[in-house]
Amino acid sequence: MKPDSNDFDGVIDEQAIRASIRKLVLDLTNAEENLAKEPDYRNRPDSNVEARREERREVSDPLTLRLLKASKLVEGQLLDVNTHGFKLRHDCLELTPGQKVQVLYSWGKVWARVIWTKEQGPHYHSVFELGQED
Repeated sequence: MKPDSNDFDGVIDEQAIRASIRKLVLDLTNAEENLAKEPDYRNRPDSNVEARREERREVSDPLTLRLLKASKLVEGQLLDVNTHGFKLRHDCLELTPGQKVQVLYSWGKVWARVIWTKEQGPHYHSVFELGQED
C-alpha cells in the first residue's frame, strides 16, 4: 500500500513532490504575468509600495546559512520566498548588504547575496538574492 503524501515513514513520494513543484512554478508564472500587467508605482516619490518585482510566498521553515568569510553557520527561520530570493529571520548581526553566503540544504547548497538586513524586535530580518559563486 502506498503511503499518503502527508505521511512520512521514510518513503518519499516523488510523484507528489513533482506535482507540488509544477504547481508552485505555475503559480509563480501566473503571478509574474499578472504583475507585469500592473502599472509601475515603485518610482513615484509619494508611493508606499515596495520596489518588489515578484510575488513572495509565505513559508515557515528552518534554514541554515554559512558565512563564507567567517566560516560560521547561521540558523534562521525562512519567512518568504520567490523565484530569485528569500527573506530570513535570524539572530546574526554580521549579515551585511553585498555579503555572499551559502544556503545549505539536505540535497546540496546554493549561493546567495544579502540585499538588506533590518532589526525587527529581538531578531533581524534579511533579504537574499539567489545567485552563483563568483
